[in-house]
Amino acid sequence: EITYGDWSSDVCSSDLPLRVPELAQHNWVLCNQLGAETYERSGDTLASQGLYLDLPGFGAQLLHCEPSP
Repeated sequence: EITYGDWSSDVCSSDLPLRVPELAQHNWVLCNQLGAETYERSGDTLASQGLYLDLPGFGAQLLHCEPSP
């Protein structure tokens, strides 16, 4: 996600289905490739609610996702 303005972004991608095989059966680690942030999310939550993002103005994230060990 990229925010093109000086306002913050508050987005939930529940409108976009996350089509990942066995998504709900794992916890997931999401690492921002453009910064130092790392998040761990429940696969059940991702499958049912989507991915919630909150970025500052002109912020960007590129997330690498993999199952949690």
